Amino acid sequence: MDDMNQANGPRLRAQERPEVVKRRRRRRITWAVVIVVVIGGGVWWTMQKRALRALAEQQQWEERVVELADVEVVVSERGIVEPLSQVIVKSQVAAEVREILVEEGDEVTEGDVIAHLDESRVQQDVDNRAAQVDSALAGVERASLVLSQTRDVSQAQLTSARAAVQSAEAALSLSIEGQRPEEIVQAEQRVAQREADLRAAEAQLEELRRGFRPQEIAEQEMAVAQAASQLSQARESLTALQQGNRPQEIEQARARLRQAEMSQAAAQASLRKLRAGNRPQEIAQARAELSSATAQLDEAEATLSRQVELKDAGYASAQAVDTARASYLAARAQVESRRQALDLLQEGSRSEDIAAAEADLARAEASTEAAQEELELLEAGPRAEDIEQQRQAVRAAEATLASQEARLSMMVEGTREEQIRQQEQAVRRSEAALQEAEAGLRVARLGSREQEITQAASSLTDAEAGLDQAEAGKLDAAVRAQDIVDARAQLQSARTQLLRAQEDLQDCTVRAPMGGIVLSRHVEPGELAASGTTGLGEGTPLVTVGDTSRLVVKLQVHEVDVVNLRTGLAAEIRFDAIQGEVFDGTVLEIAPQSTAVSQEQAAGRTEGPAQAGVVTFEVKIVVDSGDGRIRPGMSAGVKVICDSVSDVPTVTLAALHSEDDQTYVLTSIPPEGGEPVRQEVELGMRGASIVEIESGLQAGDTYLIKKPETTFEFGPGG
Repeated sequence: MDDMNQANGPRLRAQERPEVVKRRRRRRITWAVVIVVVIGGGVWWTMQKRALRALAEQQQWEERVVELADVEVVVSERGIVEPLSQVIVKSQVAAEVREILVEEGDEVTEGDVIAHLDESRVQQDVDNRAAQVDSALAGVERASLVLSQTRDVSQAQLTSARAAVQSAEAALSLSIEGQRPEEIVQAEQRVAQREADLRAAEAQLEELRRGFRPQEIAEQEMAVAQAASQLSQARESLTALQQGNRPQEIEQARARLRQAEMSQAAAQASLRKLRAGNRPQEIAQARAELSSATAQLDEAEATLSRQVELKDAGYASAQAVDTARASYLAARAQVESRRQALDLLQEGSRSEDIAAAEADLARAEASTEAAQEELELLEAGPRAEDIEQQRQAVRAAEATLASQEARLSMMVEGTREEQIRQQEQAVRRSEAALQEAEAGLRVARLGSREQEITQAASSLTDAEAGLDQAEAGKLDAAVRAQDIVDARAQLQSARTQLLRAQEDLQDCTVRAPMGGIVLSRHVEPGELAASGTTGLGEGTPLVTVGDTSRLVVKLQVHEVDVVNLRTGLAAEIRFDAIQGEVFDGTVLEIAPQSTAVSQEQAAGRTEGPAQAGVVTFEVKIVVDSGDGRIRPGMSAGVKVICDSVSDVPTVTLAALHSEDDQTYVLTSIPPEGGEPVRQEVELGMRGASIVEIESGLQAGDTYLIKKPETTFEFGPGG
């Protein structure tokens, strides 16, 4: 059986071969078709996906045209209106507020009384200090008079004692030698002299017993004060001459010279500008501004006409018409302003302006010459003869002061009992000297006797003892001099304390330090004010006074924008409380130091926006208008045009890209897709939303900017 199957096998395969071949062929064709379809579909899908991606890339960009436009560098900020000058009036005395005489909004002038503080405690302090001054002055007067009388008495006693010694020696000599006629005459003269000495001693004793009158003491005190002032001035002048001119004085003189030279240069430049007249480009710019304003006027007039027509037809409101009319009036005023500016430029400088500039130049030249002469004198320094002359003046003033002080000391001190006793002794000694002189005259007339010689020798011994006692009196004068020094120190301290108390009493009446408006009132009657002069803290604020004749808007300008500002630039100011009006302003002041806002400051800030870590500078814009509606505390928006160019190629800021210090824009996308084409550019002036293109692109060229993000779906595998 198996052999039969094996024999029939080849024959059956031979019979089935065509069908098998056909099936296999069909399967091959089918697989081939499937493979071709799969491959073709893959190729088609890949191409379709690339096309979709290219389309997506193209749809991510928006094509723009480089346009000619005006570029302005503008700084815009908001701020608060404040007076240009304001001061917080604070108490200088610790006292109760008794009365406030002003209210917020009141107008005051400099020196007006605005408040009264309680004076009772301060007045009591003044009275106590005055009593201390009187006591100290009496002490000085007593010490001065004691010193003066001690010196005078000591000197008189010393002189009298020396004269007595000489007289006793002469009497003894005469008694021993005998007398000649001329000696008798001399003895008579001595008797007359002793009589005169006795009368003088009696008169001095009477003066000591009587004392000095108050007006005499006051006159002498004034003479001492005047002499002391003259001595102080003379010493200060001598010190200044000896020290010479200080380097800072010479440097200040040089600074004044440089300032005068700069003023002279500025005056010369101003005169040259006036003589040269206005430049053609300035006139051309004024014409362009007039043309632009005229175009804006035409546009405003057309808008007004349309709004009127729409209102008549019932499609526009009366408010829209009023807004259009206000814009038209503002545009017309702008045209008139530009026309007047052009007329002034075309007329050129006036002769009176040139004459005024020439006068300013002459004054500046005179100031320069004066400053140069002052500097030369300071650099030359003082002369030797001037210093010596001033030394002599100091010595003369010292001598005058010493003499006046001695006289005042004697008068102020008054008469003491021991001085009267000393003077009585001097009178008795004068009487004894007179008796001795009379005895000597008798001896001279009668001749010498032994007892007279013995008596003359005894008188000499007594006179020498009196001389020793008079010389010992000098020590007492030195002790009295130290007493007057101590008394004067106490007087000076008491006067200083009295002066401070009197100043406190004056400060109890609070006056306005400047004219203006009372902006705020900080206290009420009955409150306790702290002192501002103790060094322990500031005084209590009473009121705030501001000069509202000149108002400023304080701004906080970002460091990126402040570099574009400079003083003198014109500004446009819009107040939230005054809608529809624009006021003129001028950049007055730019802070030299920045203000960095911390996290805490940003969280607690109430005036305008603030971000932590932002560095700003305070800028003051002075309001040129004196409109009474503008008040301190109002919020305002300020716009300052720092610079501008006209009709230049511009692109939007969003079109700029930067890489490796190169700035470029994208101009197109290749048709097959891929990265956009770059074009490097050089930038000029940068505005708020556009920037000037100096090179790389021209007006009419196209560029690309990125559209907002868009999501594309490509399907599986995309």
